Amino acid sequence: MRAIIRCALPQKRLLREVFGRNMSNLSFFLPVDIPRLASAMHVSADKLLWEHTIFPYATSHAPPALAREQERRALADTGDDARCSAALVQAATQGVNALRYCPRCVAVDIKRFGESYWHRSHSLPAVYVCHKHGTALHESDVALAQSARAYEGDIPQYQSGAPMQAPLPRTVLQPVAVLSASVMNKARDWHDDWQHVYQLVAHATGFVAKWGTVASAQVSKDLGALYGHELLDQLGCRLGRPSHSWPALMVRPRSSGPFSPLKHVLLRTFLAHSTDQPRTFSYQPGGKRTRDYAALDAQVASLVSGLIEAAAREGRLTTVTEMMSSLGQWSAYRHDRSRFPATAAVLTAFKATESSLRKSGRRQRRRRTSVRGTVGAGGQPATPT
Repeated sequence: MRAIIRCALPQKRLLREVFGRNMSNLSFFLPVDIPRLASAMHVSADKLLWEHTIFPYATSHAPPALAREQERRALADTGDDARCSAALVQAATQGVNALRYCPRCVAVDIKRFGESYWHRSHSLPAVYVCHKHGTALHESDVALAQSARAYEGDIPQYQSGAPMQAPLPRTVLQPVAVLSASVMNKARDWHDDWQHVYQLVAHATGFVAKWGTVASAQVSKDLGALYGHELLDQLGCRLGRPSHSWPALMVRPRSSGPFSPLKHVLLRTFLAHSTDQPRTFSYQPGGKRTRDYAALDAQVASLVSGLIEAAAREGRLTTVTEMMSSLGQWSAYRHDRSRFPATAAVLTAFKATESSLRKSGRRQRRRRTSVRGTVGAGGQPATPT
């Protein structure tokens, strides 16, 4: 973008001069044919990849073998071999709609270099404040999908964007921005034991169930309370059921991955934000549960009484099976009625009422409402009784 301004060349002409072929645009976050671009910039391809692209962030928590293969492809000699997967860029830009900038960084850049430039760390997902100055970032009018189209004026000092609205307190946003920038600036810090690290940290911060394992579902609940479900949905990090959510899986041994770098940053920030204190959780061990039949019997008896009263008001006939099935308790009652004494007493009394379809004893005589087929003397309809 700065070269187009300096050289006063159209974008396509500049790209053709650099790469030796026609190109309509160039990825802002992870360009192709890095060796040729690095040669034009008079830097090494390795330096360009690790210090001027989002590659470090995108592969920060990837398995070492996969990260090394992605590095090999990015540093390949030809543009075709160097095309990195679109999933890499997508994972590093979740929830980012346009390029962002810090006004204070712009002032510093102009004073130091005479012009400003786009900072990678400002356009990372979940980053709303500058990690250096703590000020709210401004969202530019350079949409992320068109950020490779470098027209004149598409550098921060010519932008007039408004400060972004802070979705969380500064005490939460600043650590996220700092950790994101730290991840961006690390080179080849690859290892595959992140889940073990998270388990140790979760234990140290008190997320321990009664039987000694990590209280993974509670980690998910507290993480959702810290960031808010609305923001997590916007970032593409929806939680879902606590016991099956991505934070629970990340602190659980032998769970499948991989997880996006954003999820690692959010979890690491959350664990660092959590204090070391005793916690009491309502977890119960897996397996068969012992039911409190006394409480269940009292509850079902109360519900059945309500159903009987409703049937009487409506003049409707019903059965024991129908009522117990509607409560989802017919099977338990039928197989072990001795555990439901209160319910049995209510149902026994119900069977003698007029609302019972299978009433015990004689039912009250009902007035006939139809005289069809009843004939009196002389062939005249008989008077109904």
